[in-house]
Amino acid sequence: MSKALSWTTKRVKLGDLLEWDKNPVEISERDAKELARSLAKFDHVLPYVAAAPPNGAKGLPLLDGHQRKAVEIALNKVSPNTLVDVRVPSRVLTEKERSELAIRLRKNSGQFDPDALLNWFEGSDLLDWGFAEDELEEIGFDLEYSGNPTLLEKTENVTPKKHLHILISMDLSESLEAVFDVKEKVSDIEKIPGVEVLYGGN
Repeated sequence: MSKALSWTTKRVKLGDLLEWDKNPVEISERDAKELARSLAKFDHVLPYVAAAPPNGAKGLPLLDGHQRKAVEIALNKVSPNTLVDVRVPSRVLTEKERSELAIRLRKNSGQFDPDALLNWFEGSDLLDWGFAEDELEEIGFDLEYSGNPTLLEKTENVTPKKHLHILISMDLSESLEAVFDVKEKVSDIEKIPGVEVLYGGN
């Protein structure tokens, strides 16, 4: 049975973190640019994760952080001599352990709850924070609406793919002020995509 693992955080030069030729994680050009923005703004919130080096070996074999290292050096022009926080295990991992952990660090990290995104976040913010338009539209955001993109999802019986017609009939013998008062009250409804307000007079 393998000895139990414990982890410590060390300060290591960025250039001393060694890429793993079996690394199964890749990143798109778009996501790399978003990662660069995040790192430039928030620095390394999460530490790198590396395996302990075999006896006599130099450098630490990366388990998690390949994309961050590449983005920092290539896009953010960070020096390889920059010190970063790295989580290192108390013993050398077997090849099987290294493979399992590299997968689990990505695969077992959870996913976004679409309802939580719709209810608590602005579509415009999520776009700025790295989401793509098609991702948000698939969740249910209406990005063409100039106001709160979540309003459409919270309005009953209205979706971007359906149209709702509302007929408002007014007695034109009423004062012009009363007519404008009605128009003001329904102005928010008129802003919702898929809703058309029709006015009729008696």
